[in-house]
Amino acid sequence: MESKQRGHASASYRLYAHLIWPTKYRKPILGERLTPLIEAKLAEVCHRKGYQLIQGRAVVDHAHVLVGFKPVQRISDIVRDLKTNTSKAAFETFSELVRIIQTDVLWAEGYRAESVSPRDLKRIRKYIEHQVQHHQNKVRFRARQDAKEIEYGATRSTIKLNQD
Repeated sequence: MESKQRGHASASYRLYAHLIWPTKYRKPILGERLTPLIEAKLAEVCHRKGYQLIQGRAVVDHAHVLVGFKPVQRISDIVRDLKTNTSKAAFETFSELVRIIQTDVLWAEGYRAESVSPRDLKRIRKYIEHQVQHHQNKVRFRARQDAKEIEYGATRSTIKLNQD
C-alpha cells in the first residue's frame, strides 16, 4: 500500500504529511471547472518533483493534499511548488479569474501541515475523499440563499458563491 518503506542502503524513511491551504480571501471558487484542473496539476507537480501524492482534493474554498516525501524535501517547498503551479495553471486557463477573485493569486499565504503516521494513511485518505461530499452539502445550502453566474472566460459556468 502507500506506506511502503522507501530509501536506500544507508537510510529508510516513511514521511507523510496532510497539507491544507485556503483560497485567497477564502472565496468559494473551486467549482466544476476549476477543481479538476487544480487536482490534475497537483498530480503533475508531485510526479515531476518526486513527491508521492496519495490523495489530493480541491474543495470549494481550500485544498487537501496527502503526500509522501523524502527527508531532503521540505514541507514548505512542497507547499510552495503545489500552490504556485496550481495557481499559475488556473490563471492561464481561465482568463476571467483575476476579475472574479480580484487578485492574481489563487491561494492565501498560509497553510496547515500535519505529520501522518503510516498506520493513519488510510484514515486520512478517506477523510480527504469525503471532503467533497461534506462541502457539497454546505454549497447546496448556500445556493438556495445566493447563486451567482461566473464567466471564467472561454465558456460559461455557474458556481454558487456565499456573498460576504
